[in-house]
Amino acid sequence: MVNIRTISVDNMILEHDKITKVAFDNYKNFPLYEGMKALAMERKGSSNQINTFVSLELKDEYTEKLTFFDKLVLEAITTLYIDGKNQYITNSMIFHVLVGDNNRQMSKNFAEDINASLIRLISTIVTIDASEEAQMYPKLKNFKYRSPIVPGVMVEAQLNGHIASCVEVLKIPPLFMYANMKNHISRISMNLIALPFSKAGKENKDQLLILHYLLRRIVSLKTLSSKINYDTLYHDLHCEESSAKQKFDLRKHAKKILEAWKNKQFGDILFIDYEEIKKSGVPSEIILQYEIIKLSSPAYD
Repeated sequence: MVNIRTISVDNMILEHDKITKVAFDNYKNFPLYEGMKALAMERKGSSNQINTFVSLELKDEYTEKLTFFDKLVLEAITTLYIDGKNQYITNSMIFHVLVGDNNRQMSKNFAEDINASLIRLISTIVTIDASEEAQMYPKLKNFKYRSPIVPGVMVEAQLNGHIASCVEVLKIPPLFMYANMKNHISRISMNLIALPFSKAGKENKDQLLILHYLLRRIVSLKTLSSKINYDTLYHDLHCEESSAKQKFDLRKHAKKILEAWKNKQFGDILFIDYEEIKKSGVPSEIILQYEIIKLSSPAYD
């Protein structure tokens, strides 16, 4: 049994390329086993059509679909592997990245959620053929890749004298490799994630999801709309069937997070303020107010 030591990180890697967005945020567009799907990648207004071809399939009979939470677990693993140089990654390490706090205690329910997510990520194989994109991104020349979303295996390791279940990451996750070649990644300080009122546990998992959802919307403001429709938010977080009270609590927490983030910098995005819009007295959307600032170094590493 291998003995491991953990290396913590100061920032979390976010991937905001189109493949990652579609695979996790709108899974219905990626039916399993139906061959390669073409994703349009040409720049807006271009008459030259450029496609990248992608497919998802399962390497066993595991049939659960990917979720937004799975995307967060993937980015936590990528962060720990790429920036932390950790090959063996425990549930607690993933949890600490998601909450931005290495001292936070993980609940049993949250550990079970991470375990289920790891099985989905290891069991789902992504195939990418980005050869056509080399016209815009020379680094992608001959980029053809087929791999589990998390290329790894579940093992037991010894950590601080205790036996811990963990994932052994065998190589760079393919979605990070693709996003990094296009400079479609960001590194966000753990201080922006570790909001003091964002407690993590089963009863507050929705609050953690809304924090990360808003974080990714702010980082992507140069390419996505500044308007966040509440119905779209419920759909993306898979809580369309939640009660009116649960949706009210989600909106309340979203506004609390945005209040804490006012005048904070997210890469080259300066988040300034927000406005909640109501239709017929019912909250319908949030409009984010921001500025793009020039950095002395590139926005993305």
